Amino acid sequence: MFSALVDRDFIANLVRLAGESAHADGSTLFVLDPTGRFLKPFTVHKLPEGYISGIGVVAVGTQCCERAVARRKPWIVSDMLSDPLFKDGAKGAEASDIRAGFSVPVIAHNGIAVGSLACHFRRPHSPTNTDIERNQSFATLIAHGLEYPSAAQDSWRELFEAVLRERDPDALPVLIKKARTGILNRLELSSSGGTPADDEALADALRILREVEENLPKLWPSKGD
Repeated sequence: MFSALVDRDFIANLVRLAGESAHADGSTLFVLDPTGRFLKPFTVHKLPEGYISGIGVVAVGTQCCERAVARRKPWIVSDMLSDPLFKDGAKGAEASDIRAGFSVPVIAHNGIAVGSLACHFRRPHSPTNTDIERNQSFATLIAHGLEYPSAAQDSWRELFEAVLRERDPDALPVLIKKARTGILNRLELSSSGGTPADDEALADALRILREVEENLPKLWPSKGD
């Protein structure tokens, strides 16, 4: 469904950071297959194979991610073993220690939900509104990455990805500043009549940079901790 040129590392880093920001035990991105009827794993971060195998082939409109895609809105399963709407994926929970999750749809510019970004937890869990809104920002950027695969076309993405990749908290403030400047410059170029930009993706990238900056001690503990 997507170009072979999709920057998988860029998207994988978004999925990873989405999970870390929500303090989840794992995170995933599932995308539609060519038929548009099923979702398949695109990126899996820190989830046991037993869980992924147990949920099996997932039809749109079932389980958690698939309901988020079908309804084009966030979907929460606070306890996979007791939620009757998750019965099709119960084997995954039973075969692993994953017990809860929440998903937000990844929506392309034509309004079609093409995938689902999810966070997974080992205990019963319900996300906050902030968790959901944050993941919706990640989902916007993931949609941008799937639709516009070449990061070289927009230098802001290279700067933004450097923040996603960096694991040293001491190096992040400088990288965040550079990424923010790159994004603001891209917005200014677009508004002044230059090459049009994906303003929604740029705005969500700024939100994520602010989130990372405000939560540096939580997301990137110092080496002495």
